[in-house]
Amino acid sequence: MLWSSRKKQAETHYIEEARRASSIFPAGDLIPHERPDFLLHAATGTIGIEVTELCREEPRAEAGRLMKVPDTARGRYIRLANAEPVDVSTAFSLQATTIGFNELAHSLAEFVYKHRHEKTRRFTWRDLPKGYLHIGIHRPNYPGGKWHAVRAFDVVSAPKQLVEARIAEKNTRVAEYRKVASVTPSHNCASERKSHEFAYDDNSV
Repeated sequence: MLWSSRKKQAETHYIEEARRASSIFPAGDLIPHERPDFLLHAATGTIGIEVTELCREEPRAEAGRLMKVPDTARGRYIRLANAEPVDVSTAFSLQATTIGFNELAHSLAEFVYKHRHEKTRRFTWRDLPKGYLHIGIHRPNYPGGKWHAVRAFDVVSAPKQLVEARIAEKNTRVAEYRKVASVTPSHNCASERKSHEFAYDDNSV
């Protein structure tokens, strides 16, 4: 699947969650689009919708780096003599952010190889290599074994300045989006279509 398709799937998920969470979200047919991200054919006209992500990028980048460790470790493990297929689940500790990628992958491969015959054993944190909070070794449910990590990253509330900046950025596109709405056929919608500029409001953000 293309990255753009995965991105649109994620945006669709966010929109549907917003529709379920808010009673003021207009009803209508939601059509995937680009610039704006979606067109909503509502009873009063066509509405352009932009999806914007507000979060700390560094923690997400770090999470993305750590998610690649299990696959790399598995590649090293299967090259070892007498390695047998296993499923592996892992969870990283906070210390993992201070440890190099290769060290994490190497220590995981070595640990699993050493304990490959101890499936289902509950290891304590004292047994684990640095950077790991949990390592589980299981009988394979997938051909060749599947190695994965718990996926998580921390976020903080978006500050007012960041929200204001994103709103200002999107407002520069209103004229362009008005043109899109004016030429996009609606499904049994009224002919009037409106575009609005928005301002930051603590009561609505």
